[in-house]
Amino acid sequence: MKTLNTFIENSENAKKTAKIYRIIELKDKLNTQNIGVNWSFDMAAAEAFGKSWIMNFGDCLLLTAVVNFSQIDWEQTFANMNITEYTEEYECFLYPNENLNIGVIWTGENTEKYEEGEFEGNTGNDEKEDETRASTEDIEYKDIVKLQNELLEWITTE
Repeated sequence: MKTLNTFIENSENAKKTAKIYRIIELKDKLNTQNIGVNWSFDMAAAEAFGKSWIMNFGDCLLLTAVVNFSQIDWEQTFANMNITEYTEEYECFLYPNENLNIGVIWTGENTEKYEEGEFEGNTGNDEKEDETRASTEDIEYKDIVKLQNELLEWITTE
């Protein structure tokens, strides 16, 4: 059976892009080569995630990127969307070591030196976030078709 990632990559949607968001709290300086693999398809959900983790918004950056569908780990994204406590995060998993053109939407009062604008970065190999991964064992082909149709209705594509 085809995997979800193969299905997307071999469909007419393979060349589409999605706008995604990530909030990060800086403890030190911004590591543009390990920006992270966990993003969200929804900006408000990314900000809400920061609030739920009680981040100090003064030390945060809200980032955005436009990624190719081929940069998204669709199997992991789908698996997490089927877990009740993760559904409102609209979480989008990217593959490790993906190059990104990243935009800064807003900065906290302590991160103003990272002005709004764009920079080149990489997802890196964000091992510490593995605890958020869900099992992909039960994904079936019919689920792939359903997910593809649902996602394309609300993901901001360009």
